Amino acid sequence: MYQERKGPTAKYAVLQAGFWIDYLILFSFAAVFLSGRGFTTGQIGTVTAGASILCMVIQQFSGTIADKSKTITVKTISMIFIVSSLFCICALKFLPAKYLPTAVFYTIALSLQAAFSPILSSLSLEFTNNGYDINFGLARSIGSLGYALCANFMGTIVEANGPEIILPIYIGVYAIELIVLWLFPRPEKLVGEMAKAQEEPSSVLQFLKKYKRFLTVMASFILMFFPMFIMNTYMIYYVRYFGGGESEMGRALFLNAMTEIPMMLVSSRIMKKAGADNMLKVAGIFICVKMILIRICPSITFFVLLHLTGLFIGGLFNVSAVFYINSIVGDKDVVKAQAMFGLATSGLCGTLANYFGGMMLEHFTIPTVATVGVISSICGLLVLLVATDPKRFAGEPLKNTRR
Repeated sequence: MYQERKGPTAKYAVLQAGFWIDYLILFSFAAVFLSGRGFTTGQIGTVTAGASILCMVIQQFSGTIADKSKTITVKTISMIFIVSSLFCICALKFLPAKYLPTAVFYTIALSLQAAFSPILSSLSLEFTNNGYDINFGLARSIGSLGYALCANFMGTIVEANGPEIILPIYIGVYAIELIVLWLFPRPEKLVGEMAKAQEEPSSVLQFLKKYKRFLTVMASFILMFFPMFIMNTYMIYYVRYFGGGESEMGRALFLNAMTEIPMMLVSSRIMKKAGADNMLKVAGIFICVKMILIRICPSITFFVLLHLTGLFIGGLFNVSAVFYINSIVGDKDVVKAQAMFGLATSGLCGTLANYFGGMMLEHFTIPTVATVGVISSICGLLVLLVATDPKRFAGEPLKNTRR
């Protein structure tokens, strides 16, 4: 037995805030920035889809290293991600604003940003799995707060200064992130007495054969988040369709992120009573509701307000997904599972959504694309109900989801 110790929640919260601020800058304003440099909708789709494909490669590679290496830690991998991202954005800032360098470096930057998400989650799980009390829900809510505050001002800042302004802001935020990460502790130094021999992590093929429930959950996430990725990448097109601009887009992003925070602050308590699996189901229901509301949306005001659904989508999903995945794989496969989670969502789902979303928006109207979103999200919810049924997938790990 051991006494649970206090984890570095405050420092981790700063890391979450920095990550999500720069995620907003890079992803939500991708269409604005790239169109400002002369990219067409199809070319924007090619860049974002290419980033998603590269993200899958990076996530698999980084997840394998984090699982098997005894010298390269999750913290070290995180620092490599941040330094590499800063290099790409500095290249975009100082190299000529031509098509090829812009496409190459923005693609790499997007892929690194997306691939960093599961690594950042694993940084927290290192402490949780070693008996530390690190409040992931609180830290993640601070991330959403940073995202929301940035969203509230970024639209106005971009309208006033042009889309190129996102580059120096991104650099400043990640420079601070790098300093905080440098000061971030390692759980091995704090709980060395708890270390014990564990089984070797599974290879990719072993992982895929061993965890059928995990694969089914990922299939549901891909279906549900396919329309979400389309809207997030191409939100400026939705906003302009309903009569708004960058300021309204910023307000929608702000409202979505702010509504997540109250739920995430109490997510740990909810999880102890309801379980991560049930939280995922509720989030899935509200994804469907959001897609339906987008389909029937009559105005820009309605479009902004429908992002109140973030209370029950991101507010429930962002925390419960991490812990549910942790509960359906073996302890030594946790980092790989988080990487595969990112690979399925940011990688595969992002590739499909960004490519086909760009194609659809070039040839069809917003209501048509929204109809596809309704169908996809409902199918995803049905698959999720099957995936989270505890009576299925006998013999596979299923730890307590109430934690």
